[in-house]
Formats: sequence, C-alpha cells, structure tokens
Amino acid sequence: MSYLFVCSLAIATGLIGFLSIVQKNKKDAEVEIELDEENIPFEEGTISYRAYEYSQMVGEAIKDLGLEVLKEIKANSQQPVYGPEFEVSSQNGEFLIETKAYRQKVGVNTIRGFLYMLRQAKKPGILISTSTLTFRAKQLLQQHNEKNINCNAHFVTGVTKSDIKSGIKSKIERL
Repeated sequence: MSYLFVCSLAIATGLIGFLSIVQKNKKDAEVEIELDEENIPFEEGTISYRAYEYSQMVGEAIKDLGLEVLKEIKANSQQPVYGPEFEVSSQNGEFLIETKAYRQKVGVNTIRGFLYMLRQAKKPGILISTSTLTFRAKQLLQQHNEKNINCNAHFVTGVTKSDIKSGIKSKIERL
C-alpha cells in the first residue's frame, strides 16, 4: 500500500514539474516575441554603433512628442557624441538631452560629466539610458538638484521608443 502511494506521489510530482516547465517556456516565448516586436537595434554590434542607434531612437521619440529640436549633434556609427546630443525646447523652456546605451548601470563618473555639462550650459537636462543608475549616482543626482534649481538634472531609463517617450514626457513637466 505505501509503495503504491509513493509511486503515485512521485508521478504526480513529476507531472506538476513538467507542467510548470511547459508554462515557463510558454511565458519565455511570449517575452521573446514582445522583444522582437519592439525591434531593439542597439543590442548588437560595437559600442559606438549601439550608441548611435540608441541616439537615433531617442531623436525619433523627441520628434514624436512634437518637441522642437533647437540643436542636434549627430553621431555616426563609428564615432559617438560626448555630451548632449540634443538641445530641445518645450513650453516649459529649453533643456539638454544626453543618451547612454549602457549594458551596465550608469555610474558616478557618467553622472558627474552630465552634471558638469548642465552647470556649464546653465540649463536643465535629461540623461536617457538603457540601464538604471547605481545607488551613489542616484544620490549625486539628488544632491545636485537640491543645490542647482536652475539646471535640474533628470534621468530616464528606456529600452524602447515608447519607454523613452513616456519618460521624457514625465520629466518635461518637472523642468
């Protein structure tokens, strides 16, 4: 009797495990399809090429939002831009946009360079990246905004054009 119970339990456990794996694979396939539909071009190629493609996508998002691009520094696939790629005008005023197509978190050195650029230009800005900020970079951004009201710095994480557009839109209201 106990042998029959143990065998039944083992079969039931195996069946539940198999169904769980099938369900997980189905969900993973749906995620892959969603990523393919978003068409993320900057995931492959050299660092310069990824940065170029990402900057192009951010430029499209800015134009889709109906914002006026006052100045655009165009990169090419071999040479990225260091500093702001876009100077943009909205109803809340002018601001700068810099993009970073990073695979790792955005760190303190990148934020320091961005904040220095904003202070020199005496304008607010948005740093848009494919990745998030490190803890220390977040602190540095907050400290800057407390001391520099006229050139606030904002950060947007976005991998797709729709993410970028919604991020820019939410930050424009705070400029």
